[in-house]
Amino acid sequence: RLPFILAVIAQGSRWHFVLSTRQGQQTILWKEQQFGRTSSAVETYQVVDELRQLPAWAEKVYLPSLVAGPVTIILLSFASQLLGALRN
Repeated sequence: RLPFILAVIAQGSRWHFVLSTRQGQQTILWKEQQFGRTSSAVETYQVVDELRQLPAWAEKVYLPSLVAGPVTIILLSFASQLLGALRN
């Protein structure tokens, strides 16, 4: 079971990071932070820059926060492959 889930959501031209956890059968949205817009070329490049930094952050901060176990090991293997693909 993951302690929390981070996601990137694009709503129109607005881009957000969101943080959520599970409490029983309920999903709790704790934080939504807009990190960019794609209304202009400059803003779009800023969003792309933020997204390019995400794999390094996930590898250093998010993945180590997961508790090791059989499901987590499979998830980490998949995430490692995904992060490698995003870097290229």
